[in-house]
Amino acid sequence: MNSRVSYDSKLEIARSAVEMYVDQREKTNIKGEEYEGRISTHGEVQFLGSYGGQVFNVFLDSDNGKESLSFLLHDHTRKDHREVGALN
Repeated sequence: MNSRVSYDSKLEIARSAVEMYVDQREKTNIKGEEYEGRISTHGEVQFLGSYGGQVFNVFLDSDNGKESLSFLLHDHTRKDHREVGALN
């Protein structure tokens, strides 16, 4: 994730993405002390080396201006992900 967003904000954003994943939602609005914006996903899975996961896109208006970032969220509980080689 972008280093201009604080560590605590990154955790809040990741937590929101996990909630989206569990609830099977495609988008949600988010707001924290230093940012406001939205997270979206289309359920697409991508791999970075042997790490794979669902892609989440974040668009923020933050104390640092407009920002966008993307990250992978890997479900360690699903057997089918482990079978295709996404180990971590």
